[in-house]
Amino acid sequence: MEISDIKNQVKAYPVSFGAGFLSLLLGAYLYFTLGSLSDLEIQRDDLEHELRILKSNFDEGSTIEADLEALKEKFVGVDAMLVDSDQIADNNDYFYRLGEQLPIDITSVSQRNVVLQNANPAEGEIWTLKNYSVVPVEMEIVGLLNDMLDFLYELDQCERFTKVREFELVISNDREPGYMKMELNLNVLGHPQT
Repeated sequence: MEISDIKNQVKAYPVSFGAGFLSLLLGAYLYFTLGSLSDLEIQRDDLEHELRILKSNFDEGSTIEADLEALKEKFVGVDAMLVDSDQIADNNDYFYRLGEQLPIDITSVSQRNVVLQNANPAEGEIWTLKNYSVVPVEMEIVGLLNDMLDFLYELDQCERFTKVREFELVISNDREPGYMKMELNLNVLGHPQT
C-alpha cells in the first residue's frame, strides 16, 4: 500500500478515519492522565481529612477559655492546700528548732512558692516518689564556721529530705571576729496532703 492509496481511502471514508483518529487521541489522553487523576483523588482525600481535623480542633478550642479558668481554680486550690499560713509557720519553726541545737543564730527563714513535681517512671526513675512537692526555703545563719558546717550536717541528717541548692558564705561585720554569715537556698521535699 502506497501513500496515494491511503489518501484515496481517507477521501472515500472521511468520517471513519476522523473517528478513528479521535479515538486514538482520546485513548492516548486517558492513558497519560489516568495516573494523575488517582493522585488528585488521593490529595483531595488528604485535604478533606485535614479539614475535618481543623474543624474538630476549632470546635474543641471554643471551650478553651472555660477550661483555662477551671484549671486556674484548681491551681488556686492546690496552692491553698500546700501553702497555708499554718504550714509555713510549722516549716519555719522546724528550722528554728533545728538551729537551737547548735550555737548559731538563724536570723531569717522564708518559704517560697511550692513547686509540684511528678517523677517520670518512663525515664527509669522507678524508685522515686510518684507525687511530691518541693518547698524552696531561704535562710540566713550567723555563727562560727564549724558550727555552720555542723548545721549543714544536721540538715543532711534530719527527718525531712532537704537539698541545698546554693549558699553564700561571707564574714559577718556586725559580730565579733570569726563569725560568718551564710545565706542558704534549699529545697525541702514534702508530700502533698491528700
